[in-house]
Amino acid sequence: MTPRLLVSTILVCCLASSVASAAVFDGKVKDVGKRNVVLAVGVESMTFEINNATMITVNGKEARLEDLVTGQTAKINATKVDDGWIAKSVAARLAPLAPPGAADPGRKSGTTR
Repeated sequence: MTPRLLVSTILVCCLASSVASAAVFDGKVKDVGKRNVVLAVGVESMTFEINNATMITVNGKEARLEDLVTGQTAKINATKVDDGWIAKSVAARLAPLAPPGAADPGRKSGTTR
């Protein structure tokens, strides 16, 4: 192997190893810290760092980290760096509230109170 080819090979390997990998995770918010979110993904808990570039939404509307609540379902798009994950976006969802006048599940049909 020529010295030039060796240097080229080493350079390509170094560049490839420094490229961060990205992934999307679906789960439930387990905890919200000052700069992170812990997401329960199956039986595993994963911690994601939140920074100024992280886009956070709740039900499709722009939100802040403080707006996230334990128990919400969330989809986190994150990048793997060193030994952790940095969230690029957090899309949380709240369960919809029943509209006014909706049937009471504890009430039998055709009865009044």
